[in-house]
Amino acid sequence: MVGESQTTEGDYHAFVSLDGEGMVDLNSLIDLPDGVILIRATGINNNGQVTATAGYRSQYARSSEEALSG
Repeated sequence: MVGESQTTEGDYHAFVSLDGEGMVDLNSLIDLPDGVILIRATGINNNGQVTATAGYRSQYARSSEEALSG
């Protein structure tokens, strides 16, 4: 299972859960360029490869603020 989950700081991060053993933040599993964050995982195949949506932290923060105020 894959998806998105809200962190204690209020940000959304992409996650994966393999064999029902809890959620793992995908951002902790790979090295990303500075400022890039995986926000939502949308699929996983039989080989365990995950598709995810990423963005820059500054753009993501601005979008979240706009969504809350709009």
